[in-house]
Amino acid sequence: MGDGTSEAEDKDAYTVGWICALPLEMAAAKLMLDEVHQLHVDQDERDHNTYILGQMQGHKVVIACLPIGTYGTNPAATVAKDMLRTFKSIRFGLLVGIGGGAPSSAHDIRLGDVVVSIPTGTSGGVIQSDRGKLVQNEAFERTGSLNAPPTALLTAAGRVKTDHLSGDGRLPDFLSEALEKKPKMKRKFAYQGELHDCLFQAKYEHVNPDGGCDNCDATQTVQREERDDADPVVHYGNIASGNQVIKHAETRDRLSKELGVLCFEMEAAGLMQEFSCLVIRGICDYSDSHKNKRWQEYAAATAAAYAKELLSVVPPKRVEKEKPILLDPQLRNLVLETKEAILHQTEQQETRHDSDKNQQCLNDLFQTDPVDDKKRILRDKGYLLEGSCQWIVDLPEYKHWKMISHGSRLWIRGDPGKGKTMLMCGIIEGLETDIVGEMCYYFFCQATDSRLNTATAVIRGLIHHLTRQHPWILSNVRERYDIVGKTLFEDANAWHALSEILLASFQDSRLEGVIIVIDALDECVTDRGKLLGFIRASSKSLIKWIVSSRNFPDIREALENKSPETEFSISLEDQQDRISSTIQKYIKKNIEELASKKQYDDSTRAKVESHLSRNANNTFLWVALVCQKLGEIQGWRVEMVLHSLPKGLTALYRRMLYDISILGDGILPKKVLAILSVLERPVTLLELPFIMELPSHISENTSFVEGLLEDCGSFLILRDGVVRFVHQSAVDFLQDEDFMQNEQSEGLSGVADRHHAVFHHSLSVLYQSGTLKRDIYGLEEPGSDLDDITLPEPHQLACLKYSCVHWVDHLRIWMIAPKKKRSRTMSSELEGGMFLDDLDIIRKIHGFLRAKFLYWIEAFILFGHISKGIQAIQKLSKLI
Repeated sequence: MGDGTSEAEDKDAYTVGWICALPLEMAAAKLMLDEVHQLHVDQDERDHNTYILGQMQGHKVVIACLPIGTYGTNPAATVAKDMLRTFKSIRFGLLVGIGGGAPSSAHDIRLGDVVVSIPTGTSGGVIQSDRGKLVQNEAFERTGSLNAPPTALLTAAGRVKTDHLSGDGRLPDFLSEALEKKPKMKRKFAYQGELHDCLFQAKYEHVNPDGGCDNCDATQTVQREERDDADPVVHYGNIASGNQVIKHAETRDRLSKELGVLCFEMEAAGLMQEFSCLVIRGICDYSDSHKNKRWQEYAAATAAAYAKELLSVVPPKRVEKEKPILLDPQLRNLVLETKEAILHQTEQQETRHDSDKNQQCLNDLFQTDPVDDKKRILRDKGYLLEGSCQWIVDLPEYKHWKMISHGSRLWIRGDPGKGKTMLMCGIIEGLETDIVGEMCYYFFCQATDSRLNTATAVIRGLIHHLTRQHPWILSNVRERYDIVGKTLFEDANAWHALSEILLASFQDSRLEGVIIVIDALDECVTDRGKLLGFIRASSKSLIKWIVSSRNFPDIREALENKSPETEFSISLEDQQDRISSTIQKYIKKNIEELASKKQYDDSTRAKVESHLSRNANNTFLWVALVCQKLGEIQGWRVEMVLHSLPKGLTALYRRMLYDISILGDGILPKKVLAILSVLERPVTLLELPFIMELPSHISENTSFVEGLLEDCGSFLILRDGVVRFVHQSAVDFLQDEDFMQNEQSEGLSGVADRHHAVFHHSLSVLYQSGTLKRDIYGLEEPGSDLDDITLPEPHQLACLKYSCVHWVDHLRIWMIAPKKKRSRTMSSELEGGMFLDDLDIIRKIHGFLRAKFLYWIEAFILFGHISKGIQAIQKLSKLI
């Protein structure tokens, strides 16, 4: 057995094709040969395989292995095809090797056991696990089927099963005899001991990603009945085959239940249609995070021993009477080519149709592109300093978080202006550079933008971002989108539906190790509790989290590390020394730019650097605002201005507001700031005059509007025609009711009255506008499809977009505000002494709806926001 060698037979004498995926599997197969034949066979020139030939239980066997380093269904199919080019008399095949077990209450599968592919129900014994679709409640529906093994092998498997049941099985004997002949193989290819066979609870993840289970909690193992002996048990049933490694216990259990499979492997699906074979797998792991290679050789040996026992009950003469797999190569090739051509044509048609539907789904899903948001943030804030984020990467909390393969969470918290967002940008860029085989996906919350400040917006952004590299996620979305359309993303159930889809995707092994980053979670102002619950619910999934925020109580309650092994937090306030070093680099960079621009001498430069270093309090935003102010003045005034700028963001904002007050018309810029601080999103230069009342000579001249915004100082950033606040802390400052009470006389109203002003001016403009009319663009085609309409440039409705979409939102906020929060002061000022009470408001709205309702709805349609129009009507109906 294994020692005998002889000359190779004629290649037409070989009737059994044996395929392995790994060299260790081929070694186990060779170990079982009764006789090894010297290789003197004239191979087909297209055959790239290397073979071991021999005899086993009277059968002439040819053994081939996949090229080293390759695995999966396609390489397996190539090996089989090449084998059949040379060995044209092969009657059937055996795919023999290792696989991952799927133990259950019905099947007590242990390491070293053997699983054999046998037809069950509608399955031929092998199920292609990555060829199907998820249907309602995440059930897996197969979209294709694979052929069953040859009848001769199924009959033989039945005989072997009978022998085992009656105590006459020969598998243990074949295994021990083979190892006696090859004692050097005994250590690795022998039974590894019950002590090393641990099945952990499905929810318990592996602790040490770089080592064995020595540090895993033994109390988390599944208690199983003790077996009478260590002999491998043979199980018969379905085997799942696909190109993805399964190493997550909950995914294993879900697929096992849905597909009815006993083990997972990666080659069989490539063979069953064209290479008539039986699949035999020795169980080397449990398809979970605890998988390691200790049992691979023994599992390969038990599978090979079973294959030998199978051949022992198949008469060689009976095999010779079977038809070769390639009875008529030319005819078979013609049929295959025709079949492939038809499939290719069908797939092309389906792909084109599916591609159009996918693109429409993506367009409707889109609300913001996190990649573009990150670019904007870096551009507005001045890009990253080299090495500025290295300090956090070196922290033990970060290292521990990164070391865990999945299910870990890192929370980074700090006060406003401490550089959290830039830190997150640096972390993202570092992860995208360092990580091999894993990807980083992110979302930047922003409280002043309704596209960025809701829990649903976060989920939409993450799904859109993920589909770039994982298009299969879109198919999960399409399951529901194809039924309800765009409302999936926008109606009252959007959060529930989308979070359910994303959470299910996080359980898929294809996302294992993927990192999800959410910046400024505190700026998720709508349904933040739901988002926090979602993050907690995904703690046992296959992805990892990094979240940054201020230290708000609700966030702290949800994210504080309650599971120290997987949940970590870093407080920026606890890292003052490390941040101080980065602040100094930031100060030096800004001073270099200032000195070059303003031609500072060495003395001035040193004084500026000293002042910034003493007063920064590790707040990047404070440094940025002070440097911006210094950049606006002459060099000779630097020392005087520098000492007038106080420590702390709030004090600095007060000073900035005072500087605005002493302008020629300081009240108007303050009114602009007040209005901008309550808007639902950043607005354009064109939109601003239609949101708040401005002097006509300003509102009619875009350059004057731009000049007015410049008078608002460093509170605002104007880029690409869009107005944004420099930081959320500036908005918080401008909405501080206690502070505003002292500033009323200078033009800053209470928050509720700002909403009233936006509502009233927006509605007045819409009512009086000649643009909001029947057939706004003169289409003269009432049934026109929106996709067929080319909007004119400039877009006539562009200036009205904010007012049209959001006036109801501002009305609602004002009407639900406590009466004491309302004031006649600003209303009188803005409306020439007129103040509208609730009844007057209702009359005004009714007048607008009677005159403009249909045109208002038409505008929503032209904006592509009909669902927002429906939501506005629903909100309005509850108010009036």
